[in-house]
Amino acid sequence: MSHVRNVFISFDIDDEYTVRLLRSQAKDDRFPLEFRDYSVKEPFESKWKAEVSNLISLSSAVIVMVGPLTYRSSAVDWEIREAHRQDKQVIGIRIHRNENHIIPKALRYNDPVIYWDTEKIYEMLD
Repeated sequence: MSHVRNVFISFDIDDEYTVRLLRSQAKDDRFPLEFRDYSVKEPFESKWKAEVSNLISLSSAVIVMVGPLTYRSSAVDWEIREAHRQDKQVIGIRIHRNENHIIPKALRYNDPVIYWDTEKIYEMLD
């Protein structure tokens, strides 16, 4: 039985290719879960925080794609803090299985951070 989860994806722009891969994996029929991707595809010129805050409010969870420079992104940091402010589930996904990139400081000790495993991601969102 499939149900839709609205998910906001937070990522460093250098890791955008991983977001495209996650979006395509979400369409795989093997997984009993779909999600609507509310991530920001392009930077907003103005009112960025209000737009992102609204997108997060429409989401049930926030996935943070953790790559080499994610910890330095002020936008990712703000998105995580906004997700916490709105009491959203936050999950960190390490985009490289063989790397332990620095975790963004805004991720809390109780926010799970896992290696990229599609089944595990869906399990955590379900």
